Amino acid sequence: MPLVGNALFARSIVSIYRIPPLTFGALAVLGAEYGLFAAAELWLSRSPRWTRLGPLQKMLGAAGRRYRQSRLLFLLAAAGFSVAAAASGLNGYRYSSVGLSETSSPAVLVAVVLNSLLLADAFYVIFVRPVEAAATDKTRLEDLLLAACLLLEANGSFNAVQAVVVAAFAISPRRSRALLSARILPQSGRQWARLAALTVIGFVLLILAWAAGETVKSKRADESFPEAARRLEHLIAAGEEFPGNPASFLAERLSIYHYSFLYTLRHQGDLIEPHRTEALELPFHTLLFRFDHLLGRPYAISRPPVGSLMQFNYQLMAQYPVDSRQGSSPGILAVSNYLFPPPLNIVGAVVYLLGAARVIDRLLSRRSAPALSPLGAFWALLFLTIFFQSPLDLFSLFDNATIYLALILLIGLSLPGRNRGPSLAVTWG
Repeated sequence: MPLVGNALFARSIVSIYRIPPLTFGALAVLGAEYGLFAAAELWLSRSPRWTRLGPLQKMLGAAGRRYRQSRLLFLLAAAGFSVAAAASGLNGYRYSSVGLSETSSPAVLVAVVLNSLLLADAFYVIFVRPVEAAATDKTRLEDLLLAACLLLEANGSFNAVQAVVVAAFAISPRRSRALLSARILPQSGRQWARLAALTVIGFVLLILAWAAGETVKSKRADESFPEAARRLEHLIAAGEEFPGNPASFLAERLSIYHYSFLYTLRHQGDLIEPHRTEALELPFHTLLFRFDHLLGRPYAISRPPVGSLMQFNYQLMAQYPVDSRQGSSPGILAVSNYLFPPPLNIVGAVVYLLGAARVIDRLLSRRSAPALSPLGAFWALLFLTIFFQSPLDLFSLFDNATIYLALILLIGLSLPGRNRGPSLAVTWG
């Protein structure tokens, strides 16, 4: 999609990033990576997929049952905290110019952990939980509370959209699951009309959720939410929120991994190679700083000016970097370019992608349908995008992304494995 979008809208794309040209060398590396991945996946698909985890699986399953029993109380408490957090502006902590270590606020730490717990719960609701388990009024009430908490805790447009999807599963779990995993083409005129009406309603709700998330993202410290919403409305009306046109804006937003891959490949010799060791050390320096801070700073480790590979990537790629706390996810291929020189960058990317594919297959192995619809595959990749953003930064720990990934992996480990083909296969109806 980035290749096509940038080819179609190259002249109208306006970006804050440096965009290197697409070369035959870059296409050759892409072809080698995806070809090697496909061949390895085909070979590995002949071997058994899972091993039994014994006591660990039983322990995690018991913990999951206890959580489900107390889920209503947890979500009620989460809703109360989320209301207070939204009123005080805590959900905008990601975009603050002040780091977590400088705030020393327990409420911010609670908001970080709570947001990760809610997202993991949402993933379970949409992709793991059997449909029959959502048939009770208590479960539907819990799902609606979860959607409300996600909306109140939203620190970006994606969280707000997730809230709408969870609400749809609470209202109509069977139909929502069918859209993600079964044939989506209606069989009669009435079904076509119902699908058209639901599509319009869903589109409007998603636009509203996106607007709410963007408002949270752009909200200033001295603004109320309505004031931030009015300012965002003026920016959109003036054409400043979507430079170029909506199509080129979307193409640019979906191409950050693509730009990072091209840039790190093009500048292997002059920019990447001299800083390869530095890029590798970034998350571990941040980890040591955070451990020291939690212990009361006995070793007085200073906070690194650039604390993650995402921030390092932004500093290299942005034409006019704003500050050191801004970040840009490089994606798997660019991360491998940062860590390994050619041709090891190809092998590193393929090995990681094979491992991520195995984990994702296990996460989706409890689904009753063997394949996802295109819409289902899209949503699954959005929920699991944490695997593809910047895996090296996960080693910094004490981060909402690391906490969310850990919870997702615990969900996967608690599931009984199935020896079958990939669960992320797509059916077009």
